[in-house]
Amino acid sequence: MWKPERIIFAGLRRLAARCLAYLIEEVGPGRIAGVLTARKGDPDWWPGEGEPEISEIAERHGIPLVESKDLHNLRYDLLLSVLWERLFPGPVLERATLGAINLHPGPLPNYRGCFTRVHAILNAETEFGTSIHEMELKPDMGDVLGRTEFPVFANDTARSLDARAMSYAYPLFCETWQRLVDGSVIRENQADLTRKLGRQPRYFKLASLEPLLSRPSAPLTPDEADRHYRAFSFYPKVAPPGWLTEYRTPSMAEQDAVMKPDAAASATAGPVEPRRQHS
Repeated sequence: MWKPERIIFAGLRRLAARCLAYLIEEVGPGRIAGVLTARKGDPDWWPGEGEPEISEIAERHGIPLVESKDLHNLRYDLLLSVLWERLFPGPVLERATLGAINLHPGPLPNYRGCFTRVHAILNAETEFGTSIHEMELKPDMGDVLGRTEFPVFANDTARSLDARAMSYAYPLFCETWQRLVDGSVIRENQADLTRKLGRQPRYFKLASLEPLLSRPSAPLTPDEADRHYRAFSFYPKVAPPGWLTEYRTPSMAEQDAVMKPDAAASATAGPVEPRRQHS
């Protein structure tokens, strides 16, 4: 039976806090060897997502907080990653004798890499999703253990699409965990999934987003401008660049009206997280 005894849990944001709380209920705190996260106010921390903090959950249950450098020396049989923002090196993955598993905020294999929600809006997708997969050295390439899909609505921003992805990801995490425990999980090779879905995989690097924030050489149509504005409305990671405001479509005005004043004041004109591969 698949029964990890020493689990390292790495995660960020409210979704990871929910997943950690679920894991503690399922296995007890004694089987979680350490939690890797960011404390409130740290550079990797996401503001505005509410309580409780992951670090507080771990401390409440007596689970030690660890740092990335500690993973080279700790003993563990499972590595669980939920929205963690850094890649794990090969020696760390190899220490997890039962495997390393990541929750990815995008439908694999079609949307690998970072800022998947931004690119989904830019690409005018009508469906999106989340995935759980085994981790390999190459990011987002391991076998898929679970997937879920949901609609992209015409007025979605990257931020609203992200929120929907988080709401679908939690039950996916819980179901996949149960299927791993009872042995009913189905591993799907991404090459097989590619043939099944009939779409070529795409990997979005951080650098692929940066040129899109610059003013294009040709004017945008109103629909293109609106789509760009919605795609770059992803506080606190990305904000619409200033040159887009000259278009001022009605949809843009509506988005401004629902955007919190503190978010609008704090958002930057570009991605603020150059280290990340899975954002």
